[in-house]
Amino acid sequence: MQNFPFKQVLKKAWQLVKTNKLLWIIGIFVGSASMALDPPGEDWQGLHVDSVGQVLINVKNFLSNPLLALYALMVFVFFIAIVLVSFWARVAMLEGIRKDRNGEKLQFGQLLKFGFGKMPRILLMEIILGVVNLILGVIIFFTSVVNQDNNFTLNIIFLIAVLALVIYNVVLFMFRHYAYCFAVLEDCKALPAIKSGWKLFRQNARPLIVVKLIEVGLWMAGGIAAIIILAVCTAPFLLLGLILMVVVGALAWTIVAMLAVIALIIVLLVISGVLNTFFQSYLTYAYWQVKK
Repeated sequence: MQNFPFKQVLKKAWQLVKTNKLLWIIGIFVGSASMALDPPGEDWQGLHVDSVGQVLINVKNFLSNPLLALYALMVFVFFIAIVLVSFWARVAMLEGIRKDRNGEKLQFGQLLKFGFGKMPRILLMEIILGVVNLILGVIIFFTSVVNQDNNFTLNIIFLIAVLALVIYNVVLFMFRHYAYCFAVLEDCKALPAIKSGWKLFRQNARPLIVVKLIEVGLWMAGGIAAIIILAVCTAPFLLLGLILMVVVGALAWTIVAMLAVIALIIVLLVISGVLNTFFQSYLTYAYWQVKK
């Protein structure tokens, strides 16, 4: 681990961010499915209900309402679209990083086409990786639903399943990107890419764990920086709104507030694109470093 060039990897990643602003656009979409793929941080006790029958009754009542069913369908379709776009962006980002490393010119159209071409492979990878989450989620749900009498055995099963879910997703967090790299950069099929990514991480666990810890720390620093930037960008609009409200009236404040929201959304998208581009390139350069 002492020979791992952490500073050099970080420097290369930042250099890529500065010289390839095209990737910022793709970076905006990279993290769009993160919340969907990560397990929710909800209170599991909220899963307790009166009975299994009550769950079925609630589902039946929900589906019998056409408006609620339509709303649920729209949310589901939107969720699927976000996930697919995120997969495309991750593939296109990795290809863009590879081209930049090889000194090739980046063209959005080529990255767009390449991303959609490899997206099914990434989708299959996530389905394979998601099987364990699905099984553990079902165990957690049903042990919670049927455990009305606080049964000791069911409580143990519930706790073991929750612990296994946490550990499994921490492991995924550690090596998933390297599996993506094998799938996209090495053109491996879904299952071999997962195996190769896990093997690479296992054989280089110490430096790659540090790489991840640095990533987490930098994400926290980036979040703080983003808050500061948004606050600085908000200040002029706030001042202008207060002045116009005194001179013109409340309508001016409303207009300025709308403009401020639009401006802040644009700034937030740019920050998101920059951060995602940086961290994707950082992890990819770390992958190349340990793979040598």
